[in-house]
Amino acid sequence: MNKFIALTRIQVKDFIGRTSEGLGVKNVILGRLLILLTVALIALPNISLSALIYKAVESIGQGHLLITTAYINSILLSFFFGIPFIVSVFFFSRDARFLAALPVREDTLVLAKMATVYLYLVLISAIVMAPGLVVYLLNTGISTYALLMTILILLMAPLLPMFVVAILLLPLANIFSSSRQRRNLILVFNILMLFAIIAIQLFTGKLMEDPARIQEVLVSGGLLEVIGMRFPPSIWVTRILLGSYKDLFLFLALNLVLFLILKSLASLFFRKALLSYSEDTASSRGEIYYKERSLAYHLLRRNILIIVREPMFLLNTVLSMLAPILIVVIMLFTGEFSLALLQSPQLEPYLLLIFSGLLISPAVICNISATAITREGQAFWETRALPIRAKDNIRYRVLTTIIFCLAGSFILLLITLFILPLNLKTVLIAGVFCLTVTLFLSNIDILIDIYRPILNWTNPTAAVKNNLNVTISLLIRAVIGIIVYLVYKIVPGLFANIEFLIILASIVFLALYILIRSYLYSHGVKRFNSISI
Repeated sequence: MNKFIALTRIQVKDFIGRTSEGLGVKNVILGRLLILLTVALIALPNISLSALIYKAVESIGQGHLLITTAYINSILLSFFFGIPFIVSVFFFSRDARFLAALPVREDTLVLAKMATVYLYLVLISAIVMAPGLVVYLLNTGISTYALLMTILILLMAPLLPMFVVAILLLPLANIFSSSRQRRNLILVFNILMLFAIIAIQLFTGKLMEDPARIQEVLVSGGLLEVIGMRFPPSIWVTRILLGSYKDLFLFLALNLVLFLILKSLASLFFRKALLSYSEDTASSRGEIYYKERSLAYHLLRRNILIIVREPMFLLNTVLSMLAPILIVVIMLFTGEFSLALLQSPQLEPYLLLIFSGLLISPAVICNISATAITREGQAFWETRALPIRAKDNIRYRVLTTIIFCLAGSFILLLITLFILPLNLKTVLIAGVFCLTVTLFLSNIDILIDIYRPILNWTNPTAAVKNNLNVTISLLIRAVIGIIVYLVYKIVPGLFANIEFLIILASIVFLALYILIRSYLYSHGVKRFNSISI
């Protein structure tokens, strides 16, 4: 078998396997079905939007603009998502030193790795472009030429941004040699991707609610003139479907030229990736200082660093802590929300309720304790081998969660003070409520992980995202919400006095915390000691 094909198959199988593992699915077929189902669910809203856009542009006799718009969106997303994908495949991969020993040319190794990136990006392009192309063909008629060109465009759509990103990233390879810089870049890229995804969903939803706005935007030609007319490939793709062989030749030629440029730089690219791995594994020199610290300091530091030094754990924690801020900022940018609404006199009786809800949101969303043991994975034996009491081991894991949750609540408090007209009494009542809820949830969450630790994971995503512990933790919160709703339906008068309600809820959560804590440090400790390593 051709070496390139064999190596590409290995890289693609590894990608599919890691993706299935990240979904927490052991069955290969089921894992692939889940991936396809996820793609389909994301693409469905785009079908409705494509139909609305086509109706709008067809009303001005420019139905083919749907193709241009879809291709531009595909290019932008592929370029944006291609950066972290390529960085991950080349500069975060641990297989560089093994691949270097194979009797395969360096350009073959690079192109095989690029096949994995292509698989990512072709899915993204298909999600964005396929609905638009299908809507266009269904409305204009399906011919053999149009069908073949549609398939060709879908397959080639991610190549242009992928080649450009790869060539642009090559001079920046030295930046990725430091593991700390790489962790920071992963965090930034993932936050930006999440921000983009949520913003696109909100913007899409807003457009679908107002079809007239779609026609207004397209008739003005703003996006097409700024990007489309200054980005010739988008015009070429449109004309290809309209039957232009000249534009087909130009489109193929451009991709071929970029491919040859990347192939010529492949050796340098691979050496940079190999150097990045070597520098990451090399030991740094420096003086060593010994300073005696307390047990509490070392355990807290260890648990915090487990989160901070793993990008997936840190990203999950930061986004959970600051989720309300992220949502509000995106809604402000998309025009779905205005800060002036919070100054409305009608909201004044509910300020305490709104403020309390904001403060407890990190504790509700950020269920770190539910994976406090799982996050350590196979390194869990380290603290078990040390002369540390099980109670202390558990206590400082819980305290780590409390620190992160209260830090998020404190940030929300500072921001809210500049937005809402709050007084000292409101802040104190909401603060006590936040503390009791945080204590209760952090203790009940770690009980879940004590009874269901998962220590044999190989993908950080499987530890904090695709973990049944997290689902159970969220179900507990859902049950609490249902109980609150039932109380409201049975005793509606209890909710007439918000201040009394929050104080009563604080007392209830404090009592529940004491009960859970008592169980945790008696039965929970015994279960903790029986966890097999």
